[in-house]
Amino acid sequence: MSDINQVTSKSPTQISLLADRHKVIPFLMEPASPSMTGIRQQLGAPARDRPIRCPGTVFFIAIGSVLAACDQTEKDKSNEKFSATVESQQQPKILLIKVTGQDFQWHSRYPGPDGRFDTDDDVLAAAELHCPLDRQLEIELNSKDYVYRFALPEFGMEEIAVPDMTFTVRFIPDAAGIFEITGDLICGYAHDSLLGRLIIEPTGQFDTWIAQASLNQPGPPNR
Repeated sequence: MSDINQVTSKSPTQISLLADRHKVIPFLMEPASPSMTGIRQQLGAPARDRPIRCPGTVFFIAIGSVLAACDQTEKDKSNEKFSATVESQQQPKILLIKVTGQDFQWHSRYPGPDGRFDTDDDVLAAAELHCPLDRQLEIELNSKDYVYRFALPEFGMEEIAVPDMTFTVRFIPDAAGIFEITGDLICGYAHDSLLGRLIIEPTGQFDTWIAQASLNQPGPPNR
């Protein structure tokens, strides 16, 4: 309260300068007129018998409360951003795998050590799709020749692969094991070569497979 009394006892010019320094609109800070003695007299009491709060003081308190609330809001927003950043850093990145139908067979492509597609260190596999357990996957489907149907029956996933177009299958595998990949031509002809294996394995095993496969690329290029 002593700080407030110091403010309200200053002249209008001093208060205006103080308000400017604290980025507060000056006219809000000017003490009310008439004087406190005149206000007490209007209320029918001697100036020293009935205390009354100066309107300028009340306004100063209100402005201070608003500024404090704004400051707390900014702190809350900062904490929310920090929490969101920490959470995003803890979550593994979505794994993108490109699967292409070509010559009645599925060819999968993974980014190599450089983390980019269509470079010399890409990891290729034919008729197999290796995926880490409990990780968000995005499988981009396309075709180099025909329109194929791609399906993962155990996971209820089915999509088409079309030349010059991209379709995406998204899922999180929640069970480890070896499952079936099925496929056929949209025209109705089935080909045994479109059958493949979906291999879901723990992250450590998947990373080991990627490292070993990057040393020796058995699959044909499908860029």
